[in-house]
Amino acid sequence: MTQRVNQEVYFKGGIIVANKSDQVLVPATGVVMDDKSKLPRVVRFTLAGFAIAVPAANDYGGKKFCDLPNRNLTIIGAAASLTLVKGGVTNGLVATTDLKVGVGTAVASAIPIATTMQNVINLADVTTDALSVTFAKNANANGTPANIFVAAGSSNSLYLNVSATGGITADDTLTASGWIDIYYIDNGA
Repeated sequence: MTQRVNQEVYFKGGIIVANKSDQVLVPATGVVMDDKSKLPRVVRFTLAGFAIAVPAANDYGGKKFCDLPNRNLTIIGAAASLTLVKGGVTNGLVATTDLKVGVGTAVASAIPIATTMQNVINLADVTTDALSVTFAKNANANGTPANIFVAAGSSNSLYLNVSATGGITADDTLTASGWIDIYYIDNGA
């Protein structure tokens, strides 16, 4: 049922629409329109003492922080604000060790961390000379929109990945605390 509210706006089925032809989809004669709007979802992951092993043999590490729903999804954005604490093991992740940090749909498996290992939040340099450093970035700073399609039945995990630039010669651990927000649209099964 359509009820006229005023000259400019109509209330139809719980949705307010402007009464202007350039702002409303109007189906042609003989066509039925069924609006299947999909709203973006925002999920915040709070990390507390989230430890990532960084073996000396690799100079990189990564760890899964979530499994997304096993459905067709489009990741449309992400943001992170984390405090990273280097382990400080001699010849490991010491205060002067520079890091590269990113979020991706695949766990770190090589240096440089690239492609799907940092496709949600692109790799960022964390070069502060301290054991406790800050990583704060959003996907909008990637230079290109995230818009990552994740198909149902495929790997639907997200990973926090890190590499030590310059290399390390002792196994160590990086601990992350803070939050990561993921913005996505569920496109159905």
